[in-house]
Amino acid sequence: MDYKAIAQQTAEQVLAYNQDLSGWKLIKSSDTLICHTITQSFAMGSISPRDFIDLVHIKHYERNVDIISTKSVDFPGYAPTSTYIRGFNHPSGYVCSP
Repeated sequence: MDYKAIAQQTAEQVLAYNQDLSGWKLIKSSDTLICHTITQSFAMGSISPRDFIDLVHIKHYERNVDIISTKSVDFPGYAPTSTYIRGFNHPSGYVCSP
């Protein structure tokens, strides 16, 4: 599976429908992705923009079942900056099936 191509197409789709995001970038890919997501500010600027570095693992099983697991991580070259507040996503996941 070409995760990089899927991620690039997904980035375009996510940014097109989710007006809360101002950026989404694939940092590293395989069956495990590392993504950099940037949100816009909210409530007329009272909630500052945030960025997240997330590890996303996708596992495909028989009978068209996918499990997507994610959590925030630190990643070299993407240190917190003064432009965004670094957000943190606790471990979470989804089971997708028909």
